[in-house]
Amino acid sequence: MRRIALLLLALLALPALARSPILRDHSRIQALSYFTMQGRVELREAKDSSSAATYLTLNHEGGLQVRVLELLEHDVYEGESGRWIYVLLTAPVWSSSGELLGRNRRFLVFLPEDTPVFDYEE
Repeated sequence: MRRIALLLLALLALPALARSPILRDHSRIQALSYFTMQGRVELREAKDSSSAATYLTLNHEGGLQVRVLELLEHDVYEGESGRWIYVLLTAPVWSSSGELLGRNRRFLVFLPEDTPVFDYEE
């Protein structure tokens, strides 16, 4: 009975341990795409790339889960080539200031070309 319980527990944990496909080709990202960014991400409340970042996300295992609202200009930011995108948070995320940013908030983010994203859906 104990072995069955351990096997069942292991099988239930597999989806949580599985990593969704990695998308390295950002050309497939379009409006209404969903994906997750890992690492620390600057969030701007203003839809203006020259504005100061309002928040900096923490680098946690859940990442920054977003839905793309609008693709904006290609740019070079802090020495990295990439694209500015206007996104909607689809899950809460903690900022470095200790504030919990709730879902359905809109932010401008910079997505460097060499940054892999996860959980891509069309």
